[in-house]
Amino acid sequence: MGNGDGQFGLPNGLVIHDDGNVFVSDLANERVLKFTANGEYLGKLGGDGSEPGQVSGPAGIGIGRDGQIYVVEQRNSRIQAFKQVTMESNNRAIIVSGGGDYPGNHLWDATQICANFAYRALNYQGFNKERIHYLSSDTGLDIDGNGVADDVDGKATSANLQTAITGWASGADNVLIYLTDHGGDSTFRMSEQEMLPVADLAAWLNTLEQSITGKVIII
Repeated sequence: MGNGDGQFGLPNGLVIHDDGNVFVSDLANERVLKFTANGEYLGKLGGDGSEPGQVSGPAGIGIGRDGQIYVVEQRNSRIQAFKQVTMESNNRAIIVSGGGDYPGNHLWDATQICANFAYRALNYQGFNKERIHYLSSDTGLDIDGNGVADDVDGKATSANLQTAITGWASGADNVLIYLTDHGGDSTFRMSEQEMLPVADLAAWLNTLEQSITGKVIII
C-alpha cells in the first residue's frame, strides 16, 4: 500500500502488453503503473485530473489491436487511450515558467498552467523526470502526483537557466527549450526583479550547440 513510485493504493485492473510490460490501474492514486515482466517499476500514466493525460477513477484497462493502452475512468466518464513511446535517444528538455507570483502579475496562473501542461506532454512523449529540467518560482509542485515535490529543479533565474543550458543539457542529442511568460524587446521576464537579455540567451545556446549532436528547439 502507498502512493510512491511502484506502490499501489488500490489496484483495480491489469493487462500484459505484447512486449511483456505489465500495466496496473491504481484506483486510489489516480494513475496507471507500468512494470517489466520481472516486476521492475518503469513509470506511470496519469495523475489526478480531467485534462488530457490525467485520469480520475481509473478502473478498467485494456490493450487494443493498435497497441495503445485504453483506460476507463469512472469519475471522468470517459475512455482514454495512451500510446507507448520508447525514448532510446538522449534527448532533453528545459522548461521555464517565468514571471513568478508577484503582486500585479495577472498572467502567473496561465503561465504556470502552460508550463505544467508542457511538462506532462513531454512525459507522454517518453521524457522521464531525469530528462526534463523544470525552473519555476513554485518549487513545491507535484506535477506527476507521486506525493513528493520533486518535479521543479530550481527557481526561474538567469543563473539557473544558464547552468541548465550550458551544463545539464551538455552532451544531449537534441534539446527542447520551452519558455513561457512575457517580456519586452529582446528580453524575457524571469521574475519580478530579473529580465533575461536575448544576448545572454544566445551566448548560452551557442555554447550548447557545440556540445550536442543534434538540434536546439526553442518554443
